[in-house]
Amino acid sequence: RLAAGRDPAAPARPGRAARPGPRARLGARLERIRQGPMVWLFTARLMLCIGVAAVCSEVLPLQRSYWVVLTVAIVLKPDFGSVFARAVQRGLGTVIGVVAGALILAAVPYGPLLLIPLGVLAALLPYGRALNYGLMSAFLTPLVVLLIDLLTRAGWRLAEIRLYDTLLGCLIVLLAGYAAWPMSWHAHLPRQLASAIGKTADYTERALTASPDSASGPGRPGGPDSRSGQGGPGAERNRYRRQAYRALSDLRAEFQRTMAEPSFVSRQATAWWPAVVALEQLMDAVTAAAVSFDGAEPQPAGQVAGLTRVLRALPAAIAPAAPGQRPPRCADLPDGPLEPVSDAVRGVCSALSGSSE
Repeated sequence: RLAAGRDPAAPARPGRAARPGPRARLGARLERIRQGPMVWLFTARLMLCIGVAAVCSEVLPLQRSYWVVLTVAIVLKPDFGSVFARAVQRGLGTVIGVVAGALILAAVPYGPLLLIPLGVLAALLPYGRALNYGLMSAFLTPLVVLLIDLLTRAGWRLAEIRLYDTLLGCLIVLLAGYAAWPMSWHAHLPRQLASAIGKTADYTERALTASPDSASGPGRPGGPDSRSGQGGPGAERNRYRRQAYRALSDLRAEFQRTMAEPSFVSRQATAWWPAVVALEQLMDAVTAAAVSFDGAEPQPAGQVAGLTRVLRALPAAIAPAAPGQRPPRCADLPDGPLEPVSDAVRGVCSALSGSSE
């Protein structure tokens, strides 16, 4: 009733942001929860292996079939590490741990004396976890066997059941989670790095170039509000920033996975680490510059174009199709307010020059 006499053509009250519509709010939430391709790829591998383990648990005569599914979930956990290394170390550690658990059950009588090996194994578990995944499995397996034996009194047969179920889970991971995915046999850092540099160039151009509509400023009549989520320059800049950081997240995940692979794969990754660090520093510099320039005088378009031109030329220097091509020269980058960004771009060029040698 109070709003009945309000003129629809009247401008919005200064300082109040227009409420985004349902479609804009839904798109913003989907953009936040959407992850990069690495996350979805690992999710598909995990779902496939869990499905195979569940089928084996129903078909094979296993006494504790849940151990198969649990082994698959633990070995193929989505931390982007080496699936091959974890599966092999888990299998070898379980073999050692089963032998140790069977010997303890056979040598130590049931009763309070079992608390002594339980305490020793529990104390060694953090040490094994910090040192090696296989060593952690060697300490964890007899600990689990002893704890379950306190309730079931199954004896050394429980260690044998644990061995079969764990080895079956590791075999499922190696066949369905590693061998069936040829992309996990190679290092894809150059391609991921090129993609991340391209996304960073897009964000640099969008963040440091003032939009023609931003002159009125956020919260002013006729000016878009960056918080409204309805297509303003701030919302578009945020979208490019999320895309760039998502590409950096995929790049770091790929580096972590590659470094954990066998040496014939991980050796190729060490040369790209300085470039990964330099690119993250560039993103931080661009974000800091965009925040400091917000509401100030726009930066010259020619200087921003010079930065993005160098960035867009960098992927060609690391493409597999152009081996030996040197990164572009970074001597004529702008100074003044854009000097921190220019220094970060030079750092990326320098890191790529060292990686390509």
